[in-house]
Amino acid sequence: YASGHAVLLCIILGVIVGWTADIWAAWILHLVGLEPAVDTLARSYILLVLKASPVLYVLMVLEGTMRATGDTKTPMIVIGTSLLLNVLLDPIFIFGIGPIKAMGISGAAWATILCQGLGVLIFIILRRRNHPNLPLSLKPFVHPRIGTVSLLMRIGAPMFFGGGLFSL
Repeated sequence: YASGHAVLLCIILGVIVGWTADIWAAWILHLVGLEPAVDTLARSYILLVLKASPVLYVLMVLEGTMRATGDTKTPMIVIGTSLLLNVLLDPIFIFGIGPIKAMGISGAAWATILCQGLGVLIFIILRRRNHPNLPLSLKPFVHPRIGTVSLLMRIGAPMFFGGGLFSL
């Protein structure tokens, strides 16, 4: 039941991060202190990735949920598949091939978002097939419990902010 609340919380937080992506991107890139030409390229990537935060956050929760049940193999296969596809799509989306036009750095962001979305889709398929190590209830989407959300925020906040700082 807590995993459903975690997914709901990730979607909400991801939407907030996505809506405020312009502020976050400017702040993060200012902290890094990039040259103007690199800043422009980095901004095009980071804006897209931040706007797709709900996808990444849900992927992380579903992966973590399976790992917490003791199943480390299945999430490794899902994430590995997603990463392998990302490696294959990056050059196609960056440089273009056939009908796919070159997108430059934005193409790398789109490949990443697409592959993270694929990972979420695979986890959803596993859940729909009642995978025993993905105990995900959708009840929190209809009847969220504030106490559970509060507990998850207290437990997860240090990891959320620590992970964000580590990424910088």
